[in-house]
Amino acid sequence: MEKLFRLIKVTIVLFISIMVFYLVPNRQLNVEPISQYPNMPNGCEITSLAMVMNHEGYKVSKEFLCDNFLEKSGYYNANPNKAYIGNPYKSGYYCNAAPIANAANKYFNRYGINREAKDETGMSVLGILNRIIFDKKPVIVWYTVDDREPEIGIGRYIDEYGNKKELLSNSHCIVVDGVGFGKISAVDPIQGKRRINFLEFTKLYVQTRSKAVVIY
Repeated sequence: MEKLFRLIKVTIVLFISIMVFYLVPNRQLNVEPISQYPNMPNGCEITSLAMVMNHEGYKVSKEFLCDNFLEKSGYYNANPNKAYIGNPYKSGYYCNAAPIANAANKYFNRYGINREAKDETGMSVLGILNRIIFDKKPVIVWYTVDDREPEIGIGRYIDEYGNKKELLSNSHCIVVDGVGFGKISAVDPIQGKRRINFLEFTKLYVQTRSKAVVIY
């Protein structure tokens, strides 16, 4: 019975999300694309941050952010919630939302800027729509590089407790910068500007654990 109620609740939330999305006004924030190539083939997260930072008026490169503010670790004693695993310039993997928010906040603190980046992991799709439509804030989200479900690859890391952990092979990070007419507008560090069907975006965003970062 509990599972049935949970399913009904999820269905109602999804239905409301779809109805709201198709009724909301078109909003495009027009974040300028920055490519992670050629020098940062595994740096989609910090590149996405650089795009949003520049949109917010801070002329900073992805390389400067990566070299000076992004916490990085090797494959031992690692945790993607605390640091980027590997090297974005070479054979790196990824990090989750917290290290990206922390990198932005280190930049703000160094230069005395009264802004804050927040790890908004768990934010609903309605929350993303609210940030874009009403707050006019682009949202960094975790997605997949091939628009497929998250897949476990052959890569592994050892966490702080000595446990071997699996790594996704198709983790990716993009910036959602617009909504309207049944589609999400996004800026992809690989593909550039693109439009994604709302239902497809919702599915993959939830499958990748609803990870997001917003600068306030």
